[in-house]
Amino acid sequence: MDKKIIDEMYELALNTLNSIDLTYLMTKFKRSVVVTVLLDDKDEMFTGLNIGWWHSTCSEHTALSNFFLKNGRDVKAILSLKKHHTRPELILASPCGICRQMFAEMKFNPMFVVDKINDEYVVKSLDELLPFES
Repeated sequence: MDKKIIDEMYELALNTLNSIDLTYLMTKFKRSVVVTVLLDDKDEMFTGLNIGWWHSTCSEHTALSNFFLKNGRDVKAILSLKKHHTRPELILASPCGICRQMFAEMKFNPMFVVDKINDEYVVKSLDELLPFES
């Protein structure tokens, strides 16, 4: 994947996080905040937000909802940026198993930006993130 596109996705996620009153959310709910950026086949970006409750509407789901509201057809890439309520750093987050399964069942095969090491993004396919099937 093109590093420039991933940088743009990261910047959108970061700008979205910076536009939210994180202090309020993290103090009130004592939860992490996750922003997801979904890149479609036309290189348009859609965002989603989650305030860290398991099995609620996660940021990938809300980004996908925004994508479908604009008549999206195919998903190329997903980047999720997490601000943990007890740590200062931002973390690139891998999707949970429920989200991995959702993308597989919808027949999307996006690339997932799961980490950044020495200024290089770690990008994984959906097949690499799903468990082995026998």
